[in-house]
Amino acid sequence: MAKKDKLSETSENAQGIDTTDCKDEATPETAQETDAALDTGPTGPKHEFPPGAAIEKVEAPSKEITSYYGKLAEGNDKFITQYKDRIQMAEKDMPSPRQLQEVIDKLPEDLAENINGIFERLSPVRKGIYAADARLDMTELRLYQGTGTDPSRPANCIPGQFYTTSKENVGAVFEGIVVLIWQGRTMWGDKDDNNRIPVCQSMDRKMGSNYAECESCPHQPWRDGQKQQCSDDAGAFMLTKDLKELMLVRFPRTSEPAGRQLMKLVRKTRLPWMKVYKITAEEKKNEKDRYRWFEMRTEVGEYTDEKLYDLCNALSSITDHDFILPNIAFTYKRAARIMSEVGGAAGANVGVEKPDGTKPDYGFDNETPPNV
Repeated sequence: MAKKDKLSETSENAQGIDTTDCKDEATPETAQETDAALDTGPTGPKHEFPPGAAIEKVEAPSKEITSYYGKLAEGNDKFITQYKDRIQMAEKDMPSPRQLQEVIDKLPEDLAENINGIFERLSPVRKGIYAADARLDMTELRLYQGTGTDPSRPANCIPGQFYTTSKENVGAVFEGIVVLIWQGRTMWGDKDDNNRIPVCQSMDRKMGSNYAECESCPHQPWRDGQKQQCSDDAGAFMLTKDLKELMLVRFPRTSEPAGRQLMKLVRKTRLPWMKVYKITAEEKKNEKDRYRWFEMRTEVGEYTDEKLYDLCNALSSITDHDFILPNIAFTYKRAARIMSEVGGAAGANVGVEKPDGTKPDYGFDNETPPNV
């Protein structure tokens, strides 16, 4: 079957893995992550992103392969050029409806319904179907730190346990199969702000939504040997071991080393989905300030059944095409538009007051990332 063979194609150094800025050094951080701080969408906060900063133009590749992403990035040539290979791969590997159905048909009958539900939630808008409840429904794994009032947390979940935004108590151990993993950064608001939200986010550790190029940003995680307000993090789309759900798993701040460890383990395999991985939580204490928090830990489990490879490959292609690249394009677009307004070095003039004392109005502060 030609279509099956095409769906099974993959690349060792690209499919499902974003190895951007994969470092060995840890990012120490002692502040707790509260439930409120974790109340975000699949690839960014549910609220609007803050303004971003931008970049110089470079020569773009041919328009034939960039029409979809070029529109999302509003012709941002640097994004299109930098991600040319990934754009080509995403457009080539995106499975057709028939290919998806072939994947489902190969699964045992008791699993096919679950998987069909996952595909439907990932692509709620489908040709020929106008369902009243059609909406993106991405389930997220969360770690209960013992604080916050997250309404999705089950009443029987205790500190140090995992739960999902669908109100399921996962317990002390989460097991899943990686279909896509990436490394990013988030700069959070001031600690004294009760409504703490990200003020800048990056999904590739190269371009931020508010301060443009990470390399020259004054808020990057480490600068001149000093820890800054921005911090490295990681994220992954993982298929639960029981194949009931595709889960968004975040590794923020103190748990970033667990995300880095997962990246290392995944890169040792030929395909990201060849093994099952276990995620647990370890309690940490600060005796001086008398508070505790939990940090995620990652370890490798058994091999995945090869019969699931086509399914994982399809999920990886969909999440790459519909979530990761569109949100990176969105960040680059905002960066370019802001920088064209403020000028100067990255981050230097963003949000600077005008001579009359007012903040600049960039005219698109209500924009939100795609698929959030």
